[in-house]
Amino acid sequence: MMDVQVDRTTFTVTEDDISKKLIQLKIDKSPGPDLIHPRVLYETRDVIIRPLFLIFRKSLKSGTLPTDWKLAEVTAVHEKGSKSDSGNYRPISVCCKIMESLVRD
Repeated sequence: MMDVQVDRTTFTVTEDDISKKLIQLKIDKSPGPDLIHPRVLYETRDVIIRPLFLIFRKSLKSGTLPTDWKLAEVTAVHEKGSKSDSGNYRPISVCCKIMESLVRD
């Protein structure tokens, strides 16, 4: 288990939390710019939970994302709002998306 200060509250993530997110993956979706297909993460979830936990813990404690999650060939994905506003587009990294959803939840 990991406790991290996020906006003056204690945020806790466990390997079980990550496991639940991996089980919920939509495996029919395309890979993001990290080129990791959701099906690979789903099928290998029992093996990758611990490494993802360690990456998430380090990222949350340091307040930074892994460099590979920020560098990629990007195809812009419209998220919301006006399609003419470039700020409404972003790349999707499956691992980063899992971490974001843990923080959001």
